[in-house]
Parts: sequence; structure tokens; C-alpha cells
Amino acid sequence: MPDQTITSVSREHRKFRPSAEFKAQANLGSESLYKKLYAESVNSPDKFWERQAKEHLVWRKPFKKVLKWEPPHAEWFLGGRLNVSENCLDRHLGTARENKAALIFEGEPGDVRTITYKQLHLHVCRLAHIFENMGVGQGDRVAIYMPMIPEAIIAMLACARVGAIHTVVFGGFSPEALKDRINDCRAKLVITADGGWRRGKVIELKPNVDRAIEGTPSVQTVIVVKRCGNPVNMKEGRDVWWREAWEGARITTRPRLLIPSIRCSSCTPADRPENPRACCTRAPATCWARN
Repeated sequence: MPDQTITSVSREHRKFRPSAEFKAQANLGSESLYKKLYAESVNSPDKFWERQAKEHLVWRKPFKKVLKWEPPHAEWFLGGRLNVSENCLDRHLGTARENKAALIFEGEPGDVRTITYKQLHLHVCRLAHIFENMGVGQGDRVAIYMPMIPEAIIAMLACARVGAIHTVVFGGFSPEALKDRINDCRAKLVITADGGWRRGKVIELKPNVDRAIEGTPSVQTVIVVKRCGNPVNMKEGRDVWWREAWEGARITTRPRLLIPSIRCSSCTPADRPENPRACCTRAPATCWARN
């Protein structure tokens, strides 16, 4: 096939400069500062990212080396340990930011929810404790098959808090596609909703989960958010409503440590499943960012 090029006939040369008020509240208040930081990130990437990581992240164990680069593989912040949930939430508690909006949500039907950092921390801790009560902890895998609602973010952060590995499956995927992804990582917990709104219609998610997990022996529990109110079947002993699990859960869940390495150091090739989407089965909490 001959080389083909796309010719763009649109040319935009206008510049839209920010107002003084906008610049005053920006993280970078001037173009010159931006250019200086950009140049440093290109010319001295190790120095640049070391400073950014130390200034903006909370480390349980300091890293010893910023980057180990053996093309095509890269490992970042070797020796360091942190928890994503703690960095997203806990470090804001006790500061003026705790009462600022962390999530601003508007659903398709017009429902609006604003959740502050302090409130989000409470929600995440409660769900993390529910996970612990269900036996979901470090190294376990959780499949999240949900509409775009705040509970999806809460679920991801709760997974990080207890050291579990989550896989997000697009809510438009079929039961067969969901089944494959659950089996790829051997998830023991699935979090879903009764349905989700899309273009005025209810997309039934829980029925898709029911069909998918007929062929997923690893799944032990399904947590269901009531979003649309469409009728669903709840299997006793396996399925639980989010709200029912929520009631009575305590909120003091200490975040577990994760190792922020992009490569898995504990797996041998024999341990890795054939499908590259899947995580390793031995010491999986050490490779939460692999692939």
C-alpha cells in the first residue's frame, strides 16, 4: 500500500491568553516558568521526576533510584513504597483542601453529586472495610463493571487501599468479553450496578454479570449498586447490594503498601497467564502496574 498522508487545511494562529485572575490561581503562574520546567524534564528527567515525586507524593518508604531503563522496559522509583489511596485522599485531611470538591458528578438523568476529599475518604474507607470482611485483600483481583458514577472511583481507591488489584471493564462490553477479562485475572470479586444510563436508555449491567460469571469459577462475591432501579436477580450467598454491605461498616481502614514498579519482579515466565491482560498469580501485589 503506498504511503498516504492527510492534509490539514485548518490553520489556527490565534493565541488565547489567560486572565490575570486565572494565572494567579494556576500552579504555574507564567509561561517562562513552564518553559523552564519543560526544559528540565527533557534535559534532566531523573532530577525533574525525583523532585516532583518527593514534593507531591507521600512515600512510606523512600525510593533509592528514580529510573531503571533497559529498553523496552522501564522501572520507576525503585525501592520506594506508597499507597495510591493515601496519596489521593489522606494527605489532604486536616488541610483546607479536605472540604474542597474531589468529585463533581452529573448523571445523564440530571442528578448531581459533589463529594469532598473528606467525604470521599470516608466512603473509600468504608468500602475497604467491606472488602476486608469479604476476604479481599493484598494481591486479590477485583473486576469493576460499572457505569460512570462516583461509586466506580470509590471502588478503585478502595482496591488500592487494601492492596487489591482492580481491572476496569467498559460497561458496554458483552457478557462474553466480561467473562474473558474476569478469567484473565482470576478476579474473586465483581463490582457492578443494576444498570447504567446511556442516551436515555438503561443498559442492564447486572444481567450481563450473571451471564458472564456462569463461566468464571474464581468469582465469590458480586457487589451491586442500585443506579437505575431496573429489576435484577440477586443470588443468595453471592450477590449483595452496595447499600446493604455499606450499613454498619466502620471507617478506620489503614492503607496497605504497594510497590510502585512497572515491571513484575516476582513472576517467572511460567507464572504468567497466556493472556497479557492478566496479572501474575504469585505475589501479585508487587506487579499492580504491569502491562
